[in-house]
Amino acid sequence: MKEAHRCLDLLSKAGWEPSVREVLSFHDHPAYGKALVQVVRNVWEPQPGSKLLVSYHSTLMKDIQANPTYKLQTEQTTHWLGEDLGMEPSDALVGYQSRFDSRKWLQPFSEHILPELADQGVTDVYMVCKTAARFGRLFVYC
Repeated sequence: MKEAHRCLDLLSKAGWEPSVREVLSFHDHPAYGKALVQVVRNVWEPQPGSKLLVSYHSTLMKDIQANPTYKLQTEQTTHWLGEDLGMEPSDALVGYQSRFDSRKWLQPFSEHILPELADQGVTDVYMVCKTAARFGRLFVYC
């Protein structure tokens, strides 16, 4: 956000003052939840025994230890999505993806969850992949 404000200040000095609205948190906004549920329902309806895996962009554990907000928001989003889809809490799972190096990253990793589900005999998994969720980017659906 600091860099964005620095750039906006430069643009302002050049005579351009765009309208800017900062959205620091949207995971609990009713419109966001409704849209997320609708997107999933457009292509998938959970059945008994099916699983929902919401895979978020991972982040460094040192950042989570300093401020666990992101982890809590991913867990809440997944819980609410599963609930709105009429799923049992144990059938809506959180996973993380996109680690870049050998540092400690937030887990569990989605790439490890999928084989575990297969080993359990789960044959119906819908995966929602969210990249850079904390930055408000659009969804990528797998």
